[in-house]
Amino acid sequence: FFNEARAVNDIRHPNIVEVTDFGHFGGQPYIVMEMLEGETLEDRLARVGALDPASSARILVQVASAVGAAHDHGMVHRDLKPANIFLCRHPDYPDFVKVLDFGIAKLTALRGQANENRTACGAIIGTPAYMSPEQCLGDANLDFRSDIYSLGVVIYQMVTGRRPFEAEAAGRLIMCHVQAPPPPPCSINPRLPAKVGAVIVRALEKQREQRFASMRELRDAFVSAVASSCPGPVWPDNQSSYTPAPV
Repeated sequence: FFNEARAVNDIRHPNIVEVTDFGHFGGQPYIVMEMLEGETLEDRLARVGALDPASSARILVQVASAVGAAHDHGMVHRDLKPANIFLCRHPDYPDFVKVLDFGIAKLTALRGQANENRTACGAIIGTPAYMSPEQCLGDANLDFRSDIYSLGVVIYQMVTGRRPFEAEAAGRLIMCHVQAPPPPPCSINPRLPAKVGAVIVRALEKQREQRFASMRELRDAFVSAVASSCPGPVWPDNQSSYTPAPV
């Protein structure tokens, strides 16, 4: 339970929810986090459907920056999904992102020390609709590329209004992630530029070696595709001076 608090405090990234205290009270563990005002990306998508590519890029840049920082600290989030991406009402930066719930993150190196893998070998932990193929198979050696796949699913949903695979049964979803090619996002949203769709398809490669090599690479590829394909700036005027923390 306290892995999340310790890890988040070590990273100290502006796009990761801040943990202000943790401990025990009355024999029960607790974590105190900052109060956030706004809505989750899940709620936003349920309300408006698909987002335009520029809005998606603004959210992606911040998520990639936060999760990339976690990767630098030896963490794999393992549960990236719209419900864990919070869009804050910020007076200067609309939709300022806070990534939530590092509670099931795999800690491979914390404070410079090796940590034991607290997840049993072969266990499947995560949200099936957003899990990478290797995560679906219970691979005990997950690395950062699993998060790249999960973020690819989130991006797909942002620009099309639906996930690449839909099924009521978790087992069916797992089989799709492992075996089925996702429908090209441009086939769901014909207005989506081909360059943008190609970035998403690469993030969703079954073999992790064929995905982007880092969150930074995914971020840069998506922003470049949006900037070259869509009219108007990626950043609104009141965010022109905002530079997200480096991945």
